Amino acid sequence: MENDGIKLIRKILIILIISLGPLLGEQGNAYSQSFPVQVILQATPPPPIYFSEYADASTINSPLRVQLTLNDFQIANREVRLRVYFQGNGIKFRSNDMVVGTGPLFLEGGSPLVLTNVDLAPYFKFENITGISPNVY
Repeated sequence: MENDGIKLIRKILIILIISLGPLLGEQGNAYSQSFPVQVILQATPPPPIYFSEYADASTINSPLRVQLTLNDFQIANREVRLRVYFQGNGIKFRSNDMVVGTGPLFLEGGSPLVLTNVDLAPYFKFENITGISPNVY
């Protein structure tokens, strides 16, 4: 049986908002969106109990690790943006559109980019999220 911390981690949804250009073609016709970025989320046990612990960039063992891989080998230096969503146990929040403390993320076709707690911590800071009260945080 899983403990509550692992269940909590599994409920964290990390969704990337990828700025890969407009969804409209030259004629203004919409075309189906393909997802050329592969996202692999890894949670390191034991997971933190409090959301604020995910905002600590100084922890030795990163509680979350995200690997982003641009599968299109022809694309170089593609800027992407990350957005964090959480929903579960009566709690729902998301990161702001502009996250203070982060820099731009660039992907190279075929080369994985690994993000650890140092890179992900700002997305979990209270000032960078909406939808959660200070007491719950």
